[in-house]
Amino acid sequence: MSHINAALTEVVSHGDFLCVASSMSNSQCSYQRYKSSAIKGIVVDEAANMQRGDLFCLWGNTLLPCFLGRDPKQLPPTVMSETEKVMDGK
Repeated sequence: MSHINAALTEVVSHGDFLCVASSMSNSQCSYQRYKSSAIKGIVVDEAANMQRGDLFCLWGNTLLPCFLGRDPKQLPPTVMSETEKVMDGK
């Protein structure tokens, strides 16, 4: 294990909240251990750009507090196809 990985693992093991991209929370071993043992809450930034399934994958089967952040000046989520709808149904 490199010195950087060892340092990151040490930092993660002492935190109360994990702020990381949703894909990394399930793919990195140190984050998986942290989520299953020491986590006290979930923090999601730019939650409007996240699909519901991605949030559930990150949050998991827990009753932990979930803090959703947003930026009122941020652009709306991107619609990727003609059949998708944005949150307000338009």
